[in-house]
Amino acid sequence: MSWNAQGRFIASPSAVAPGGDSSGIRVTDAIYRLIRDEQYGSAIRILSRQLSLTPGNRALLSLLGYSSYQTKNFEMAADIYKELSQRFPDNVTYQVNLAQSLLNLGALEEADAFCSALSKASGPNAYRAAMLMALLKYQAGDWEGLEYCLSSNELDDHLAATLRGGRFWKEKMFDLALEAFQRIMKTNGFEPQMAYNIALCHYEQRQFVSCLQYIGEIAKMAMEKHPDMNNGSSGKPGKENSKIWFGKTSSFMKKSALVEAFNLRRAIDFLVGKVDEAAGKLELIPLRLPDTFDKVTIHNQALFQSEHNAGATLDKLRSLVENPPCLPEVLVNLAEKQNMLEKYLLNDEIAFLEALIISKNSPDVALERLQALAEQHLATLRRIKKSLQVLMAQANIHVEQRNYKMVEGLLQHSSDICELDSTWKMNMAHVLFLQQKYADAIWYYEQSLEGNEDCLHTVKSVVLANLCTAYVHEHQNAKAKAILDRLKEEEVTQIKNAEAFERTDCATPFHSCIVKLAIGTLYCAEKSADFGLQMVVEALNPLSDKLRLDTWYYAKRCLLDLSNRLASRSCFVADDTIVTVLKFLQDVDAHARRYTSGRVFSAVKVGYDCHTDLILSVAADRCYLRRRPTTRDSV
Repeated sequence: MSWNAQGRFIASPSAVAPGGDSSGIRVTDAIYRLIRDEQYGSAIRILSRQLSLTPGNRALLSLLGYSSYQTKNFEMAADIYKELSQRFPDNVTYQVNLAQSLLNLGALEEADAFCSALSKASGPNAYRAAMLMALLKYQAGDWEGLEYCLSSNELDDHLAATLRGGRFWKEKMFDLALEAFQRIMKTNGFEPQMAYNIALCHYEQRQFVSCLQYIGEIAKMAMEKHPDMNNGSSGKPGKENSKIWFGKTSSFMKKSALVEAFNLRRAIDFLVGKVDEAAGKLELIPLRLPDTFDKVTIHNQALFQSEHNAGATLDKLRSLVENPPCLPEVLVNLAEKQNMLEKYLLNDEIAFLEALIISKNSPDVALERLQALAEQHLATLRRIKKSLQVLMAQANIHVEQRNYKMVEGLLQHSSDICELDSTWKMNMAHVLFLQQKYADAIWYYEQSLEGNEDCLHTVKSVVLANLCTAYVHEHQNAKAKAILDRLKEEEVTQIKNAEAFERTDCATPFHSCIVKLAIGTLYCAEKSADFGLQMVVEALNPLSDKLRLDTWYYAKRCLLDLSNRLASRSCFVADDTIVTVLKFLQDVDAHARRYTSGRVFSAVKVGYDCHTDLILSVAADRCYLRRRPTTRDSV
């Protein structure tokens, strides 16, 4: 049925505090603009980045929960609203939103507990709580409880009639369901979602002519309101602006029931044996982004591909099973494709799917099988963890001997069991970097950035430094500059947010400083001293924030090397560079005089990650950033 508890019932998001500066206001405007245009994915990325800079911010959490719900990421929405409900127990709206997210997630027992606790809600939340309780009873098949909710007079007639019609449909009383939906249509006029419900009843009764009539009406109304949704029109968006186009029409798509109608039409073709024709109608569905396909569309695509691409079919069906709530038809189709399972899946994967398939009718047996699988995989994970520790100990010995080729061989040998481990990937990148295999190192370093493109300060500084250095070696300077610009923007935002919220416990961000020192040292070593020294000076600007014992140690190596080469006349630098360096040294001297000794200097809080992982110190040495003991006095 097309009626559910999604989007339309969620409360409006809370306002974002601008933070008292133009930068904060711009961010706030950008977020609300994206939400207004229904570009929730972009909004989520910005909100996540801002939240990492100011953890626990109520306004950001509220907006992130709202946006997550709209993208149907109900698990994330539930986690956020759970946190908000615990922190602000007097705010009933958060509790209602949590119950609604749990309901859409399929966690009926948890949703029931929250809905019961909301029985005394007042105002708009009272209606939403009553609606959610009724919908909960509907989804659970508790018809007695549903009738009790409907008889309480808390719900409007339209909603009550829709739920009763849905109950008849679930009980396969299609004549009664059809009458209920037709009465609603007669009272309220043509509604696409109600027309779809009527078409669905005709489909179940195998009255395909009447079904197709309503499908045609749905399509006609949609095309009249949005002619650019027709693939044959000149208004079809191209790839470059498809995200913007979809963002502006996604709300209409949900209300139009157009996708559901197209899927129903394809189901009719499939049922009467026109499989090829039904598969061809994939192109007739209005343009959508692949990651926004609904579960029914994905399921139907899998069926139509089964004859020509069994592997793709299995991948789609398995993804539906692994992302509950699962359509009942998915489990039935998987059960009927035993030969395909045996051909493409491992034994434990087959056992997992079989347990899910029987979970509806034999939950106890399914639990026993899943428990056995869990114990089996836990034992495997423990063995892998111990193997990884042994492997890294071996690799460390070879690193100390600078036998990097042997380290690479060891890591490659364990790639089948460790390739998803973040430590393994980072060390593989380091050892490739040390062997000057920069293109390969870039690939592994970029894996560490996946999912963190908008919050680079959460990535280890040595990874960013070595990645940018590798980019420079491979003449991909634009990518290195993009990382530096992104880091600088994040650090500025982090500092401003700390000031806005009067937080004094925030460490000074040092990621961009370390990356610039790495790049500057590289250019100095490659005889491009002018640019290299410029980067070193920029790295420690402003001195009040960035001049620390460790950062000065890295910077002075470049300066001492320059002095040595100038004295031996093995290099030449521009007069402007000499002036810049002398001014920089004077500023450093003036700033360092505030401290009585190097030990006091070293006691200043350092805000960047100084942790030395396996191979990390050797990798840093390649870009001339080797870690030094903290007891060394500054020059």
